[in-house]
This record gives sequence, structure tokens and C-alpha cells, in this order.
Amino acid sequence: MKQAEFKNKLGPLLKRWALSFVLLPFVLLYAIHMYKALSYNIFMAVDNNYPAFFSFVFFILKSLTTLFHEGGHGIFGIFGSRFVTIAGGSFMQLLIPALCLGYGYLNDKRWIIQLSWFYLGYNFIDVAAYAADAGARALPLIGGLGKSAHDWHNLLVMTGGLQYDAFIGYLFFWTGCACFALALLLPAWRRDYRYADLDLNLS
Repeated sequence: MKQAEFKNKLGPLLKRWALSFVLLPFVLLYAIHMYKALSYNIFMAVDNNYPAFFSFVFFILKSLTTLFHEGGHGIFGIFGSRFVTIAGGSFMQLLIPALCLGYGYLNDKRWIIQLSWFYLGYNFIDVAAYAADAGARALPLIGGLGKSAHDWHNLLVMTGGLQYDAFIGYLFFWTGCACFALALLLPAWRRDYRYADLDLNLS
């Protein structure tokens, strides 16, 4: 009897935590890899040398991120401000997963919420490397653009904060890690509820 009860409890438990188990290796691989990039060698940020399947998934994520980032420059460019146009790239790549997160909460879609927290964390950490590179401008830019086109170098020069590039990079990094933690731990405090349709005929 106890074994049957255990199996009945184990099934829903595994189902609730399934996505967390799937996301965990991606979170660990990316967070450790990018921490090393920030701490030791910034070029690791553009090194996609992960195990085969993980490499493919991260390639897809990076491609989407690049699309959103570059689109952000164009969309926010309509405001006519050079600062807003430059900042629009990083802002857009954070805005998209944030909007998906809002959709998930409004519609009570737990998997969308988890995936959105994960993708938001991924983008915060992606921005972290770009921001931390503002002073050195060592990372290659898309389309072979020169160092003068480095978004975060320009943003921090405009705001007088270039000397804080590493601090800002780590701030983005740890914010991304917090998003990762929320993605993984969401099932701990969020439950799936089943609704019963009770037709009470009191007449």
C-alpha cells in the first residue's frame, strides 16, 4: 500500500519538476562558462564550444538574441536619440523575454513562465559580457563593425561610467543568475491546480 502511495506521489512530483531538470544543465553550463569569460578571458563569451546538443541550443538562443538586439536598435531609433538608439539593442533583448514572462503569469502558463525566466537570465548574462567589455572593446562586433560601434563603450562614455564597466557586467551577470534560480525553483512555490466543475442543483 505504501509503495502504491509513493508512486502516486512521485508521478506528479516528477511532472512538476521536469522542466527544471531539463533546464539545469543549460543553466550550469552557461553560467559557469560566462563567469569564466568575465573573470579570466572575455573571448570565451563568443566561444560556443559546448557539447554537441547544448552547442546547437545555445546557437539558436544566440541567434534569436542577436535578432532581437539588432531589431531593438532600429525600433528605438525612431525616437531620434542616439543614446536611446544604442541602448535599445540591449533593452530589446531583455524586453522580449520579460513580455513573454508577463504573458505566462497573466495566463497561468507555468512552463512559459519557467522558460521566460530562463531566457531572461540568458539575456542578462549575454548583456553582462558586452557591458564588461566596454573599456577593452575586445569582443568582435556583428558585421565586422569597428570599435567605435561598441554599444556599451558608447553608453558608458556618454554617462561617464566607463570605469565601472566590470562592475556593471557582474551586476548583469548576477541578475541573470537570479533569473536562472527563479526558473529552476518555480515549482517549489507554484502548484498546478485542477478545477472541478460543481453543478449544484439546489432547486
